[in-house]
Amino acid sequence: MVDKAGILSRISLFENLPDSLIDSIALITTNHMIEKKESLFIHGMPGETVYVLVQGSVQINTITPDGKEVVLKVVKPGEIFGEVILFERDTYPASAVTLKNSQVFSFRKQDFLKLLEEPQFRDAFIRQIMMKLRHLTQQVQQASTLDVVDRLFHFFEDQYGDVKQFTTGISKKDIALAIGTTAETLSRTIRKLHDCGILTWEGKSVTIHDKEHCGKCL
Repeated sequence: MVDKAGILSRISLFENLPDSLIDSIALITTNHMIEKKESLFIHGMPGETVYVLVQGSVQINTITPDGKEVVLKVVKPGEIFGEVILFERDTYPASAVTLKNSQVFSFRKQDFLKLLEEPQFRDAFIRQIMMKLRHLTQQVQQASTLDVVDRLFHFFEDQYGDVKQFTTGISKKDIALAIGTTAETLSRTIRKLHDCGILTWEGKSVTIHDKEHCGKCL
C-alpha cells in the first residue's frame, strides 16, 4: 500500500504542515502509473490538477515565440509540479511529459481549495508558503552568481543526489537548456572537465572524480 501521507510530508510545499493536515491532503490524492513520453498537461490547458512525482522523471518545457523548445526543469521524485494553478493562474504556463515510466500522485485544484476554506489548514499553509518564498529568493540570488560549471554540478546534485556516479535520463542538449547555457558551451565545459580529470562522461554515464579542483583547472 502506498504511503501517501509519508510521501506528501516530505514535499517542500507541505513539509512543515502538521500530520493531521497532511492526512487531509492525502485523502484527496490519487495514485497513477504513467508510461514514458505521456503528456500530463500542455501549455495553455485549463489548470485542474496538481501533481507530485513519486518515481520516474518528468520534464517541464515550453515553446518560445520563435518556436524553440526550452526545458524549464526536470522534475525529480519527491517534487510537486503544476502547483502554479492553485493561486497564480487558471491555465498551465508550460507542458509536462514523462521521460520514463513514472508514478505520480495528483489532486484536483477544487479539492485543495476546499481544504483552504478551513482556518487551521489555511493559516498553516500560508506560513509554509512564506517560508518557501524566502528559501526560493535565496536560491535565485545564489544561482545568479554561478558560472556554467557551478550550475552543472548543482544540477547534478539536485537531480541525482550527492553521488559520484550516475546515469543521466536526458540528453546533453536538455541539460544545457536546464542550466541556462548552450549545447556548445556545455560540450566545451565537459571537455575541459574531462581533460582535467574532474569527470568522465560517456554516453549517459557520468563519473565525478574530483570536482573540488574545478577552480584550479578552469
